[in-house]
Amino acid sequence: MGKQPANNEVVVVGAGVVGMSCALFLQREGYAVTVVDRLGPGEACSYGNASGIATSEVIPISTPGLLLKIPKLLLDPNGPLSIRLSYLPQLLPWLWRFLRAGNKERVRELTAAAVNLSASSVEDHASLRKEAGAEELLVGGSCASIYDTERDLAGDRWQWDLREELGLKHYTVSGSELNEMEPAVSANVGCAVIVEGWRQYSDPYKFVVRLAEQFERNGGTLLRGEVSGFETQDNCVSGVGLAGGAVLRADHVVVAAGAWSHKLAIMLGSKVPLEADRGYNTTIPDAGVTIGRPLVYQT
Repeated sequence: MGKQPANNEVVVVGAGVVGMSCALFLQREGYAVTVVDRLGPGEACSYGNASGIATSEVIPISTPGLLLKIPKLLLDPNGPLSIRLSYLPQLLPWLWRFLRAGNKERVRELTAAAVNLSASSVEDHASLRKEAGAEELLVGGSCASIYDTERDLAGDRWQWDLREELGLKHYTVSGSELNEMEPAVSANVGCAVIVEGWRQYSDPYKFVVRLAEQFERNGGTLLRGEVSGFETQDNCVSGVGLAGGAVLRADHVVVAAGAWSHKLAIMLGSKVPLEADRGYNTTIPDAGVTIGRPLVYQT
């Protein structure tokens, strides 16, 4: 543990992989940390996500040409995009900013920033795994981004060139070559881009639980509760209020509550333009197929 700093009480809101990772790193710096969440560690988005340490996934979602794709995506009943019409008026201000950010110059800036932010992620995860005794949960070594046709890949080529320019290595294979690497994938797909350096956890929930157990072994406090507000003094946070009336003393607060973070940020006087991206997962026991790396289908 590091030397204990002054004003060292920190409350982390959120017990997912981000919140628990922040909590462990703060403990190393000597802070006294409390983590609070309405659910147990890893029971929200960290329970069923793809669990990839995906250092190559640095291109923002809003990119040039996305606006032209939206009608097709919305009309496709099997497509990845749907918008609840009743929510559209509330969504429009955010959507306007989102689409405006999708110009090439801004995308380049954001991508370079994401590469810098994620540069130490592999090493950071390695230190967390070692501390929490979770080494056996790490699997994989590359990812395949699959395209129906080579024309589809050509439309995204600038994104792959940008990754290459920023130091992220990859190579392209044909559908038949991918089939040799992954027999469960049809040889009829157009092509795929193989990105080296990907890592993945075999069980993301178990990984977060291991982090939480280590956090408590280090003397951290893990609480179940819903944050209802914040107390301030001299324009600084002094406490975190919980539903039911309890208040947690805090010199600092880390908000790591996923899609709920913007609501908490508003309580702190910061209007964060955040919208939830709903996702789904399906676990098929004894599926009858085996894959050796994450597969990302590019629409």
